[in-house]
Amino acid sequence: MVLEKQSVLLFLTNLAQISDRISLYMPRKTAQKPKIKLRRTRRASGKVRNNPQKNKILQISIIFLISLTALVAYGGYKLIDRSYASAMSSSSEGYSIKDLDVVTVTYIVVNDLDADPVVIEKLKYVVIDKENKRVSIFQIPIDMQVDVPGKFGVEEISKLFSLAALESDDTLESGAAYVQKVVFNIFAFKTDKYVVSDSSFDPALESVLLSGNLLGLAGVDLLANFSTSVYTNLSFGDLLDTIGFMNSVSSDRVEIKELSYEYQLGSQALDSQFQEMTSGSTIGGEEESIAVLNGSSTPGLASFTSRVIKNIGGRVVAINNSDTSYEKSIIVAKNPNSEAVQQISRVFGITNIKSKEEGGIEVGEGELYRADIVVILGFDSREIL
Repeated sequence: MVLEKQSVLLFLTNLAQISDRISLYMPRKTAQKPKIKLRRTRRASGKVRNNPQKNKILQISIIFLISLTALVAYGGYKLIDRSYASAMSSSSEGYSIKDLDVVTVTYIVVNDLDADPVVIEKLKYVVIDKENKRVSIFQIPIDMQVDVPGKFGVEEISKLFSLAALESDDTLESGAAYVQKVVFNIFAFKTDKYVVSDSSFDPALESVLLSGNLLGLAGVDLLANFSTSVYTNLSFGDLLDTIGFMNSVSSDRVEIKELSYEYQLGSQALDSQFQEMTSGSTIGGEEESIAVLNGSSTPGLASFTSRVIKNIGGRVVAINNSDTSYEKSIIVAKNPNSEAVQQISRVFGITNIKSKEEGGIEVGEGELYRADIVVILGFDSREIL
């Protein structure tokens, strides 16, 4: 019973997130006090007569409405939670995007989640700038030739899931990971979360997720088919927060861009846009100096990594090769708990983090004395990037 009460409260809280998010951006109107005429029954003395029977009926009615609301809320929560939980990927227990200033969602539409092979039919990279209240949606051509992770070389984006199936038994999980890596390499910007939808469910889901259509969220068909038509690592709370924000943004603040091959080559335009978004971020405010060292045999790795760090708001002061080779990537920092260190760790998947006191003993790099944070890319970075 305690768990059920907690579930109701959680459901009401999640719904309130949408309302709170919308209210932050909606213009407020001055409420006018309504004129209410009360019909009063007076005694001869002129005092209002209390009617115990009417008061009792009113109390019962209020209790009934509260009970009915709680019952509907609990039923709705159980339906959504059960349907959504089965749609979540095994990697959905990661960090929350709720408190991030800039959030990215890779929106992937495939022919069918159960198809063999699974083929990508549509791909969008959604960049949500909460601080400046704007959204950029990049439409990526599925016939674009990209360097596929692993041993496959250059292939079309549309084939990523089918190629991933050759390397893993979990086609959806590995396919989504392939897409995230490709998108990461195209934009040199973080890839927070992904949503995979089959083509038949796409119109309804896109209307809710990318347009913030709250009425669509309450649709019976949407809830009933969610578990069989969607695969995502977005938590339920993050989903509601994203929908609420999208609903609050006016259409003139949503920019849709077609990512042509020529546009991709002009990476400076993309970098400028991302750096403008993150200029006022927590990382930028810390103003920590960052050095990037290539400790692997992969050419250009430090240059690309520094580009990503700049795009997420970091201040790169040095790019170089390390004095020795490193098997594992490592971050050595003056303050290992800084936001810059945490984001670099999350974006690049580098879990080996040491303070300068610890790292100074193991790492004999001169950059340790010239930068607050030193990112050393080892041979494992070929799997990270």
